[in-house]
Amino acid sequence: MTGLPGDEAAAGRCYTGPIVRMGSREHMTEAFAIRFITEQDGRPLRWGYLRPGMPQGGSIYDRAPDAVHVGAFAGESLIGSASLLLEDQSRGVTPGVWRLRGMIIHPDWRRRDVGGRVLAFGIAELERRGASLVWCDGRTAALAFYLRHGFHVVGAETETPGTGPHYRLLRSLGTAPTPPAGAPEELQ
Repeated sequence: MTGLPGDEAAAGRCYTGPIVRMGSREHMTEAFAIRFITEQDGRPLRWGYLRPGMPQGGSIYDRAPDAVHVGAFAGESLIGSASLLLEDQSRGVTPGVWRLRGMIIHPDWRRRDVGGRVLAFGIAELERRGASLVWCDGRTAALAFYLRHGFHVVGAETETPGTGPHYRLLRSLGTAPTPPAGAPEELQ
């Protein structure tokens, strides 16, 4: 039993698995769980690490009725989250095209495959929903992570005010995606 979305036998639709601890205690494992969360559950982690010092308030995520929010937990503590919204690259809605936003893993838990498991859980849910493409504007500092997980870069690095340099990244799911109308030539 995987516990990934779509595995109806999974109690609470939750993945639980060991994760190798890096550093001096290499042979130790720690359990973590991945499950669906609410948009509000992920806010403190996003505000604390993705947007430190920026005004806190509502989120575009809570205005997206089809959004999927995924969280990773160590005990009761949220250690990672990601949100997936039905949104194409022109900020419209194209069936099957989803955007990954707010992907964050607490610094103490990075490089332990928590991010990979959060991403895999979210992508499995998108595939269950028939998604064909997931895209994001990923921070340059996280580029290697996205490339390791099947995304590819489209276009040049851009600067996002207040959050730094990013790349547009795409990952096809299931069958080949149909680019949205008016998509740049590299998507056609």
